[in-house]
Parts: sequence; C-alpha cells; structure tokens
Amino acid sequence: MGGALAAIGAAVALGVPLAEAATCAGTLEPPPHRMSVRLTPDGLVLIDDSYNASPSATLAALAVLRDAGTRRIAVLGDMLELGTLSSDAHEEVGQVAARSCDLLIGVGELAATIVRVARQEGLALGYRAQDKAEALVLLRRLCRPGDTILVKGSRALALDELADALVAPASA
Repeated sequence: MGGALAAIGAAVALGVPLAEAATCAGTLEPPPHRMSVRLTPDGLVLIDDSYNASPSATLAALAVLRDAGTRRIAVLGDMLELGTLSSDAHEEVGQVAARSCDLLIGVGELAATIVRVARQEGLALGYRAQDKAEALVLLRRLCRPGDTILVKGSRALALDELADALVAPASA
C-alpha cells in the first residue's frame, strides 16, 4: 500500500489530478506473492506474502493477520541475512506472533526461535517444520474451512511454492 501512495504522490507532483492518479492506482495488482489475498479450494483465506521476509515486513504482515476475523494461522519461515540482528529479530517476531495468531508453524532452523518464544509468551499451538513440505503436511492436518493463513519467509525457503500448493485444485 505504501508503494501505491508513493506512486499517487509522484503522479500528483507531476501534474496528474489526484482523482485520476487514485483511480489508476486502484487498478494495480500486487506482484505475485506480495501481500496477495488468495482463496483455496478448501475454503481457506491465504495472505500470501511469501516473496521474502525482513523483521519489519514480517511484523507488518502479522499486524494484518491479527485483524482477521477468523482463526488465524501464521506460517513463518527463517528471516535470513540478518547477521548479528538475527536472534533478536526472530525473538521479537515470536513475541508479536503470540498475540497475532492462534496457530503458528515455523519453517526452518531460525524459525524455531519464533515458535519457542511464541509458546513462552502463551501461544498454545506452535509447531516447527523442517521445510515447506513438512509445513504443508501440518497445514493440511490442522486447517479448518474459514481459517486465515499468512505465509511469510525468506526467499531461500521457497514458501511461495507452499502458498501455490495451498491454492492449487485438489488432484483427482
């Protein structure tokens, strides 16, 4: 959304009327796997933000999930390339996840910290998966129609493939 606002501001600065700039911005579609809302054949709402993950982007995505009016599931993968900030960042995400979701699946080695901290903060349903395949098995077992699922993690984990698997039609 911030990108759309920046584009509208730039258009207005270049002389495009505000109403016209806003109308054009309203027709834009987000790039794939970047905060796109998708529906699954099983009646789940998927917030697909699987393109990449940083601490601030993950916290922002959790804020969106927190406001869902359904049972909230977060699938959070490792946030890579954070250097010395990694441990603190994963702990902070775990603290926020405990207040933002009803069920958490951490994917990867670093995401184990997210799950551990979320459980320490009172989240009863926290699981860790080694990879996207194990996370998909957990989701298929634990999800119920009407649930809202956020998928977010660093690009290297390929959680976009997990998101795509969730919305793919069931094979016959």
